[in-house]
Amino acid sequence: MSEFATIRRDLLLNGVLAWPALSNRPRVAGLRALGMRIGTGVYVAPGCWFGGTDVVIGSGTYLQYRCFVDNAGPVRIGRGLYVGPPRRRIRDLG
Repeated sequence: MSEFATIRRDLLLNGVLAWPALSNRPRVAGLRALGMRIGTGVYVAPGCWFGGTDVVIGSGTYLQYRCFVDNAGPVRIGRGLYVGPPRRRIRDLG
């Protein structure tokens, strides 16, 4: 894939389709149009980040706000799962 094609894909994938004002139905349709295989009843929250489109998401799965899917290789997410963002812990530095 050329550098221009990669930039264009990333702007659509992680810009337009991750936009909070976009509802789930057009977001999932856009992800499918880019080549992701997504089951029925899947919810992809705004702000999810994808490193590529070699992704399969099983039916009934929920990807929570700000999930990070790296795509260093193929990604397969099963059915009926709840996937949340990375955990952050605040420690007492005192």
